[in-house]
Amino acid sequence: MQTTETEKEEELNLLNSIHFKNITLSNFKNKMDTERKKRILATLIIPVGLAIVIVPFSLLIKWNLISTLVFWFIITPGIAIFLPTRIMGSKNHVPESLLGLIFFYGIMVFMIYDHFNTDYFQLMLFSSMINLVLILVVALARRPKAGTLP
Repeated sequence: MQTTETEKEEELNLLNSIHFKNITLSNFKNKMDTERKKRILATLIIPVGLAIVIVPFSLLIKWNLISTLVFWFIITPGIAIFLPTRIMGSKNHVPESLLGLIFFYGIMVFMIYDHFNTDYFQLMLFSSMINLVLILVVALARRPKAGTLP
């Protein structure tokens, strides 16, 4: 049985399309794995970054009312917004910021739970709620307005 030129071309096109689909699917999987790794890294970098900042802050400056307010209400949300933006390269990082902050505050509560009667502990818990709301407000402010082009 002789194959015609059109049959050979159809077979070649079919093989090329299958190969192209495999490459595209493979690239998609690699891109998704990279994106997932970036998201995990952006989430975990927040507690690590805040821990790196809190240690020298505690040892050098010591805790008083002003330093506590500065750390919990200015430095903490700043790091929670800045670090995921640096890691992911985009401004859409709300889930990572929220999860990272929750993880950090969870570690802090676990570490200093013995001091739950102090004003500083209460201030830290209050700042956690304020900072979570602040992250959401910043995300809503950065969201493109309806009807505008990017």
